[in-house]
Amino acid sequence: MLPKQKPLYNHATLDTFFLGPTIGKGTFAKVKFARCLMTKKRFAIKILKKSQSNFSQKLFLEEVAHLGLIQHKSVPACFRYYESVQYIKKNGQSYEVAAIVMEYMPNGDLFSYIQLGGGLHEDVARTCFRTLIETMEDVHNKGVAHRDLKPENLFFDEEFNMKIGDFGLAARFKNEKGLIPLYGEFGTKIFMAPEISVKSAHNGERVDIFSCGVVLFAMVVGVPPFNSANAKEDFLYNLIANKNFDAFWEFFEIRLKMNLSEEVKDLINAMISCIPYERPTIQQIKGHLWYNGPVLNSEGMKEALGGLKEKIDAEYWKERKQQKEAKEKAKAEMMMLLMMQKQQYMKMPLAFTGVQLKK
Repeated sequence: MLPKQKPLYNHATLDTFFLGPTIGKGTFAKVKFARCLMTKKRFAIKILKKSQSNFSQKLFLEEVAHLGLIQHKSVPACFRYYESVQYIKKNGQSYEVAAIVMEYMPNGDLFSYIQLGGGLHEDVARTCFRTLIETMEDVHNKGVAHRDLKPENLFFDEEFNMKIGDFGLAARFKNEKGLIPLYGEFGTKIFMAPEISVKSAHNGERVDIFSCGVVLFAMVVGVPPFNSANAKEDFLYNLIANKNFDAFWEFFEIRLKMNLSEEVKDLINAMISCIPYERPTIQQIKGHLWYNGPVLNSEGMKEALGGLKEKIDAEYWKERKQQKEAKEKAKAEMMMLLMMQKQQYMKMPLAFTGVQLKK
């Protein structure tokens, strides 16, 4: 941390950007809403303290490299990378950070819509899923696996077009010489393929397909299909591993009183298989009957999700207000405690004279 300096504005700043609230947070970095001081345009800036571990610095650099390689219409654009820049907080504290300036996604993430609205209509889910699959096809063709696909990393732009973000755990899984086996336990437990959980070598394309299947399930059902893709520890995934699909779907249909098409259930069953080579390829997914059903245009997506967005915004500002009130209450209680301690101290006799201090 650098010495305090007098802030020029009543906002945190980074170079020529005002920084607003935190809109995303990961293991190593956080994402802040930002507005350019000169153009007033909105951005999202991913920030990593330079004091973070060498490993997290390496992942951050790799994310920049992957974003430069991919450059896809359904991946938020990367406008600038700062290897080192000062992040000045409102209180004047200053940190040296690395930062990525990215396209801002004003309509939030898919998780918020699932959390508030429950399962999405299959046409809405199919529209999102087709964007996910077609984008990952191009990403995989460039040799990159995402390894952290989940609703929290799928975002909507101004027109409710979905885009895949957060390539912080991405890795190259193939090059001109062929496939590169991947190692390590990366990602989010619920969306993590079983071969990652047991820490064995894994194929980047196959683990992404598994995660896409879990995302599809969450979209149409409204909850995750299991807590972990571990057949020994998770009852529901044990049903999948043993191909007891009727019992698996019955568990949700009875409790949630839902009625899904057999086609979407068939596709999900195949994608979340515990055996990597049994999962369909992207080409096979694109040929599936459910995948080729009706999708919505931009206006249809606005109509389907616009009402939920208003509720999401209302919940967000309600939570922000509650956080502010809780912070002010805690500050007032601390000031009261300090005042009481001061009053007690003023009444305390001096040990060496027995004389009391004057108020």
